Amino acid sequence: GAMATLVAGSYERFVFGYSVQNLPGGGGGGGGPDGASVTRSFTLDAHLTQCKSVAAQGGFLASGGADDLIRVWHHNPDGAVADLGTLSGHEGTVSCLAFHGPSAAAEPTRMVSGGVDGSLIIWSVARWDALKTLRAHRGGVHALSVHRS
Repeated sequence: GAMATLVAGSYERFVFGYSVQNLPGGGGGGGGPDGASVTRSFTLDAHLTQCKSVAAQGGFLASGGADDLIRVWHHNPDGAVADLGTLSGHEGTVSCLAFHGPSAAAEPTRMVSGGVDGSLIIWSVARWDALKTLRAHRGGVHALSVHRS
């Protein structure tokens, strides 16, 4: 059956990866858990405090924490997880993350992070540097979505 990797962040600072197999309906949702198997495939000691956001696209994983940091990894096809580093730029909890690429199935070219400091930061996935910082709100940014256009 269809396979997926589920990524979850915890208040205990960890990021967990789960291999999900035999998804009903080919992974399109709508089906029940009958026959699906879930096994933990990796555990990452990601943050100094709570993990508050996660995102994944292609082989890339990212997590945002209450420690004001973003951690990035590459999840290789063989299951190994390579640490790509730590990003800083927010002055407060990193509350949301999203990858952006030419298609949902492709490797992303950009990542966007939002924080309780009211800012959005657009990151280059190739170099992991901040391309643009937007002061979006007086209050915090708690959710974001990137349209492929």
